[in-house]
Formats: sequence, C-alpha cells, structure tokens
Amino acid sequence: MMNSFNFNNSNGPVSDIVLSPEHGGPILCMDTKNEIIVTGSTDHGLRLYNLSTGKQLRELYNKQYGHTEWVTCVSILNDMRIISGGMDSNICVWEAKGVKCRFIKEHTGSISKVISDDSIFMTSSYDTTIRIFDNSSLDCLGILKGAHKGPVVDFEWRNSLCVSGGRDGTFGIWDINTGQPIQFKNLHNGQINKIKFHDDDIDTNLILTVGSNDGVMNVFDMRTNNIIFSNKIHNGSINLIDTNYSNMIITGSADKSIKIFDITKSFKQIAQMKTTDSILCGDVNNSFIAVGCIDGNMLAYNMDTLECLFGYGCESNGGVKLIKILPDKKKIITAGDSGQGLQLLFN
Repeated sequence: MMNSFNFNNSNGPVSDIVLSPEHGGPILCMDTKNEIIVTGSTDHGLRLYNLSTGKQLRELYNKQYGHTEWVTCVSILNDMRIISGGMDSNICVWEAKGVKCRFIKEHTGSISKVISDDSIFMTSSYDTTIRIFDNSSLDCLGILKGAHKGPVVDFEWRNSLCVSGGRDGTFGIWDINTGQPIQFKNLHNGQINKIKFHDDDIDTNLILTVGSNDGVMNVFDMRTNNIIFSNKIHNGSINLIDTNYSNMIITGSADKSIKIFDITKSFKQIAQMKTTDSILCGDVNNSFIAVGCIDGNMLAYNMDTLECLFGYGCESNGGVKLIKILPDKKKIITAGDSGQGLQLLFN
C-alpha cells in the first residue's frame, strides 16, 4: 500500500517568487538550509538568496576569490559555510559571512559532487578519486582511489560506506575507514547517472544504479553482495531515481516517462506515466512526484492515482535541470538553463 497523498494544495502553486538577480548562465547545482538557498552556475559564480523574499544576500565571486570555471556542485554546512566545486578542479570553502573562501587544491580534475555532514565532507572528481576532508581543519583525511580508471561522476555515502559510479559504467563500494574498495563491478554500458540507497526499517540494504546510455537499472543487495535485479527499463537516459517508504522505486527518463517499481514484488513495474518532454530531473515526497522537463515545464503527479496534478512553466529558455521539494511541503525550488531560480509557493 502506498502512502496517502498529502502534498499541500494538489491543484498547483498559489504563487511564485523569482530568485533575483539571476545568474548569467545555466544553473548547474543548488542546496538549501533553513531559509537560505545557494545556486552555482556556468557563469563561474554562486548566489545566496533568502527564500522568504527571493532576494540575493550575496554573490560568491570576485577577482580574488571563487572559481575560474563552471560551478558544478555545492553544499551548505551546518555552520552556514558553503562548499563549492568547479570544473577548475578547485574546492572553495566560503566563510559564513562575506565573500571570502579558502581554496582546496587536492583534486586534479573537475569536481563532480560534494556531500557533507556534521564533521566531514567528501568530493568526487574526474581525476578518478573521491576525497574525504575534515570540516574544521579542511585537512584531507583520506583518498578513495585505484578502482575507477576514469571520471567519478556520482557517489553516495552513509556512515563508513561509500558507493561510487564512473563515466565508464564502473561501480565501486568502499570502506572509507580503510580507503579500500569492498566491491568493484562494471554495471553499465556507459555513464552511471544516479546512485540511490534504499533503507528498510532496520538499515540500508539496497543500492540502486541507473545509466545514461543503456536505460538500465541495477539493484545490489548488500545482505548477499549480489546484483538481484538488472534490466533495461527505459529507452533513454534515466535522470531520476528515488524510493519512498512504501518500498516503491520511482524512475524518470529522457524517453518522456515515469515508471514505478514495487520492491516487495521482485521489482515488478506497476505503473507508468507520460510527460510532455524528456525528463531532466525530479524529486519525490511520499506519493508526490515533481519532474523537470527539457521543454521548461515542471510536472507534478500523484502516485496513488497516477494522475498529472498540474504543470508549471518554470523555464523561459531551456530545460528545468534542478528540483527540490522542501520538507515543509509548501515550497518547490526549480532552476535550469535560463539561470533564473524560481520557488513555487503552496498553501
């Protein structure tokens, strides 16, 4: 049984707030904390906005500090410092106030992702490595390397476990305490687009991967250390994979479809929903699904009834590349090719 649909005002947003001023190029990454959102762009800069007003608090870029190339990933620490990574291979750790950062030059290739918690943060790179840093000292505590022979494009991390995906389709499971790979496999014909952990009521037991070129979803069971599902499920790049507490897997693809799979029924596909164009991104909250499409529309679906609840034109120039449903379920943040961030407000 799926969770009941409970997103506020399923008829659509009551208003929107434009994040102002906009970037000078497409937005590639964003993160939120409390009433703050930070976005990073191809214009080499980051912008902090107040979500209550939509107004910019400050721009993280000047001649002395910041990235010299596209900003590809960003994370807000609990103390409100901001970590950003760019195609210039630099990691910038920005002060909580002002426009000043400390450069970390440990990587030798573009930074593809950053994840942080209370004490450490981790970064992946096209230089084939993942690196672990102390939040306070910013010292490098460890390096995961030697398994991937090409760019690491995605990773997820829980406790001492890290799972990584390569542009060449390779998949690694690491113990970050030892820095050694526990498992290493070639899972996809082409880039691993997304990695997702799925938890049961006790612990993390499944690792899901989806591909860019092959349309394949793989499910790795950590209890048996085996791949228990591997099938081509879409005819295009899979750009969304998520799960909910009802043991459903939700995928969205460039083939203009959303599909739902039941974990308890051996990953049987139980539903499919069509979209107006290729899906570039998405987010899931219980039975509410929001996807961003290449035509600039955001579409919202009720997984219980399989109906499209509403659509909203979020991008005037290009596609919606980023979507975030905020925990209070009263705001959805979108961003993409226009460089203009947008928040949709619900009652």
